This record gives sequence, C-alpha cells and structure tokens, in this order.
Amino acid sequence: MLFVLAMAGTGLIGLGLWYVLGAGCTPEPTPTRLITVSPTSPLLSSPTLTPAPTDTSPPAITELVVITPSVTPSAAPSSTASPTPLPSPAGEIAFYSDRSGNNDLYLLALDTGQTTQLTTSLADDRLPSWSPRGDELVFQSNADGDFELYILNVASRALRQITHSLCNDYGPAWSPQGDLIAYYSDCDGNREIMLTDPAGTSARQLTHTTDVYNWFPAWSPDGMSLTYSSNQDGGYGVHTMRADGSLPRKLAEGCISVYSPDGTEIVFTSRCDGEGDILLMSVHGGSIRNLTEGPEGDANPAWSPDGQWIVFQSTLTGDGELYAMSRPSHLRVRLTDNPARDAGPVWRPQPEP
Repeated sequence: MLFVLAMAGTGLIGLGLWYVLGAGCTPEPTPTRLITVSPTSPLLSSPTLTPAPTDTSPPAITELVVITPSVTPSAAPSSTASPTPLPSPAGEIAFYSDRSGNNDLYLLALDTGQTTQLTTSLADDRLPSWSPRGDELVFQSNADGDFELYILNVASRALRQITHSLCNDYGPAWSPQGDLIAYYSDCDGNREIMLTDPAGTSARQLTHTTDVYNWFPAWSPDGMSLTYSSNQDGGYGVHTMRADGSLPRKLAEGCISVYSPDGTEIVFTSRCDGEGDILLMSVHGGSIRNLTEGPEGDANPAWSPDGQWIVFQSTLTGDGELYAMSRPSHLRVRLTDNPARDAGPVWRPQPEP
C-alpha cells in the first residue's frame, strides 16, 4: 500500500551531527481537503478519486491524499467531474537497507514494486551512487575492516574494491562523465573531499582544513563543480567549489545537497542527522523553500533523471521508508513499506542508447 501526500507551499545519511536550519524557509499555511484513492498498480498509476462521504461516521480510507492548494479552493466539484490523473514515478532506484540484518544494497523497480537484493555480505554496505551508464554502483563498505569504496556490476554482481587506505573512505559520487569518483575520507584526521578514478589509481585531495568535517560531495551536471557539506564556519552549510578544489563558496545553512539534472537548483537537507526537512534553492543559493516541513525526519534527497521527482528517506511512519515527491506538484508517493530502515536512495540513470 502506498501513502501519497501532496504539498504546495512557496516552492519547493550516512553519518550524523547536529544542526537545525534557521528561519526563512517556512511555507505559508494553507487549507486542506481529504480524498480516498483506489490504486490500480503498486505505484498508484491512474487512481480514481471518490468524493468524501457526507455522514459523520469515519470513512474507510484505502489511501490518503492531502491536497494543500496555494489559493482558496472553489466549490467542491460535482460527482460527474473527471478527476485529474495523479502522476507516478518510473524507473529504478538503488538504496541500502538492513532488511537482512545488516546494511546491503537493493534495487527497487517502480513499475512493479519488486525489490531485488544486490549485495549479501555480512559487511555494512551503504550510500550507493550510479555510474552514468546505469550499469554499475559505487558504494562504501567495511568488508575489509574500515570503510573503503567498492564498485558493483549490477547485472553480473561482480565486485571490485577501488580504495585500499588505512583510514575510512565514505559517500562516493560518480561524475557525469564517468571518469572520476568524488568521496570524503578521514585519512588526514579531518574529513576531506577527495577524487579518484574508477580504478582507484589516482586519488587526490580537494579540501585542506583543520578540525573540520567536509563530506557528502555531489557533482554538477556538467562535471565542472561539486556541492558538499562543511562545518568550517561552525554550523553545517551547503558549499560549492570547482572540481579542482578552487573557488569554494558557502550557499546556505544545511547539509547533504544535490544538483538538479538541469543544473538550476540544489535540493538539500536542513540537518546532517536525518531529523530535518528537505529544502530547495537556486544554484546560486537564493529562493530557499521547504518541501517537507513537519515533525518527521527527511534525509538523503536525490533527483530522478528527468528532474520531475525527488526521492528521499523519511521517518514519517516511524521507521525509515522511501518516498518520491513530484517536483511540480509536491505530491508525495510512498515507495517502500517494511519494518526495516530503507535509506540512501538514488535514481538509476537513463543514458542515451
């Protein structure tokens, strides 16, 4: 069963520290109405909307949709009005989960709802990132004692280790061109942003700080820049820099950040510990909007290849589940439903043939 939540406001984990985003992003309160939804597929492809009952007894709700319009709603539509079909996300999403007792990688097919386990080791496998062709995943694992980076061929399940340091390497992100992998490492005593090639033969350090955490790098669509999180000025902020480490700049207070596929926006989280909200801003740091304002913990956002959806993890129902939010409408679709913690979702690319 899917849970769908549509929100319209003023616009739009690995490891934890503690920071709360400041003021300036609170959406305007608006009225709501409730409707029931009868899904016709595991991912709510073309539902039929049923008018709310008029009696005072509690209705039997199959699925819940909360529509929050940005303007005062008009009179309720007549029973003969044709409902607007709700959008559905498509494609495949890789994520990690402790369903098997420890963290492993999984693949979710959105058209069928089928979940496939990709790794089966006793190690802690997490934070996958797709290659541009969508055939391989790079991720972090402590299979050899400390955290190193590994690459998994999704079709053959062939696995190879690409870093062999005496420290911890975390949070890999594959470049759009496929020739580089950004990650962060604690090899110099801090946590610094690093680059290597997919063979792991040319590691180099991009940030050089003291008593600072720099982490969770992500690439711009053109591969020329990186966004990352840093507490170099005290609280955690979203920063950008050129891919050679030059021109570092802070954009906003917050944490884990990802460029949109068209490079015009950055989605990010208000905190680093998974207890905050998902926010959106322009690529230059302005027009910040809160997309998921509420008591639940939302984290690890990522974009669909077409930029129409944002996938993220949330504790809206108590445990960690995956949700997708429509970028245009803020409609929220629940993707997973199990007692385990599902986290770190990333949408599979759809490269040109």
